[in-house]
Amino acid sequence: LLELLANYDPNPNIFIVGDDKQAIFRFQGASLQNFLYFLKKYPGAKAIALEENYRSTQVILDAAHGLAGGMGESVSGISRELKAANKKLGEKIKVRVFKTASDEHFFLAQEIAGRIKEGVSPQEIAVLYRDNKDALSIVGALEKVAVPVSLQSDQSVLGDPNIIGLITLCKAVYYFGE
Repeated sequence: LLELLANYDPNPNIFIVGDDKQAIFRFQGASLQNFLYFLKKYPGAKAIALEENYRSTQVILDAAHGLAGGMGESVSGISRELKAANKKLGEKIKVRVFKTASDEHFFLAQEIAGRIKEGVSPQEIAVLYRDNKDALSIVGALEKVAVPVSLQSDQSVLGDPNIIGLITLCKAVYYFGE
């Protein structure tokens, strides 16, 4: 839609904002191809790379750069390593290996319960997970260790294929013989 609206001008006044290195994870539909398409479509576009990160500590940024370092330059052509704006080094990253997802979720629940016992407010704790299918297992583990849980989602349960199938089956049973 934006492309159609901007089509009247050979150099439209439009811009995009995003992180080309994070787009490889396709979070919320982000795509590296979007950046490449935009730069091809508008070759005069100026790419501006941010150099300071306001959300993460330097330890996290260095680890992320190390993991994504094989990507080389960013789409903008600017090779960059972000620096933490707050200048705090941060805690060391702890890596854990679990045999099963259930083991991981139980460990997570115990860690959160421990933080709450240390005085951290439950409202200050969030769990991020990659796939929605993991939510119920994580919630179950949290409930087993008596951690209060609030699960928020913008997806309707009525759109789930299993629920649609269940409703269809219930209707078939209800209207059987009519």
